[in-house]
Amino acid sequence: MPLRTGQVAMNPVVRVGLGKGVAGTPPGFDEAAEQLGVTVDELMSASGEPPFDLEAAAATLGVTVEELTEALPPPPQQGGPPPQS
Repeated sequence: MPLRTGQVAMNPVVRVGLGKGVAGTPPGFDEAAEQLGVTVDELMSASGEPPFDLEAAAATLGVTVEELTEALPPPPQQGGPPPQS
């Protein structure tokens, strides 16, 4: 089935088009997973799709909401000028 505009192809090994982290994970999720003692795949699966349910994700991962929010990177900036190098 062809993809429609805005859809992202998903592969169980590599997530294409989701971000600039390792294997397409959102930036900062690698470090967050390590801090929480879970795999990136477990963190991505527990996070689900926006809007995120932090309580459900924390329960799935066996951590507190506070631990999860401390580990997760801040959300990306929407709009505005690009960051300066």
